[in-house]
Amino acid sequence: MEFGSKIVNFSNLKVPKIKSKIILFDGFLSDPFPLNSLILISGEGGISKSLILQNICYSLLKRGFSCIYLCADEHPLSVYQNMQLASLNVKNFLKKNRLFFIDCFSYKLNLNLNSNNGNNLPIVYIQYPSNWQEIMTSISNVTKNVLNNSFKAAIFIDSFTDLASRFDLNSSIDFIKCIRYEFCKKRYIPVFTSFHFGIRPYEELEQIIEYHVDGIVDLRYDPYYLQKGSLVKQIRIRKLKGVEHDTSWHYIKIINGRFLIVKDKKVELDVEELKYQNINQKWSEDRKYQT
Repeated sequence: MEFGSKIVNFSNLKVPKIKSKIILFDGFLSDPFPLNSLILISGEGGISKSLILQNICYSLLKRGFSCIYLCADEHPLSVYQNMQLASLNVKNFLKKNRLFFIDCFSYKLNLNLNSNNGNNLPIVYIQYPSNWQEIMTSISNVTKNVLNNSFKAAIFIDSFTDLASRFDLNSSIDFIKCIRYEFCKKRYIPVFTSFHFGIRPYEELEQIIEYHVDGIVDLRYDPYYLQKGSLVKQIRIRKLKGVEHDTSWHYIKIINGRFLIVKDKKVELDVEELKYQNINQKWSEDRKYQT
């Protein structure tokens, strides 16, 4: 039996980076953001994971990227409308062929895929998304077309939980490994995906996926205010390979569909209690941020 080998000169490989100005990462990183990253945005349902993905997408479009948005939770038309309602005006990017949608949603509704979607959105339909290789092929084909008109691209998957519900555990892991290698590592295309935590059947998958990704963004409701009956959202970057970053919890607020990070209000976890720094006196009785 003969064994083949291939020598690759790694000394000339340099990971491209982009200096912040990417919403969510701006101000959290000490160094530019590495484009070979697979980023997981994790949180429970209703905590704005999809909105954050859409904000990052819009931010990168304005930075000259072309974006591919894979829709598994809802129809691309709904995603487009949500972005418009959030004042994320992507219409011009659609006209310039810099934003594409991959539909992993419509198959379950038996929709007429040949009918006009109402806004002439550039949509690639996947008929059998239970086959993760078909999804990979579709993303690869769209990416090739995108890179013909753009030097920079990014991929968004919303959500990976919904895709994983159609696979077994091993297939889900293979899919995330393949995505990371084929796009992030080989082509320096960043991939951002959302994941719903707290769903019992996916607890094991969640732990394994967190091991394989390059970055993890956590979202939660402040436990102190949750006990008081108020849903106050917080965010932190738990993990991001190759970059020094702020790991503190920070408050976020949503204004007209845009999310803002309130960096001067930090929470430190103590062994005995949560110590709040200049928070209580800065919050009004209805738990809204004072201006």
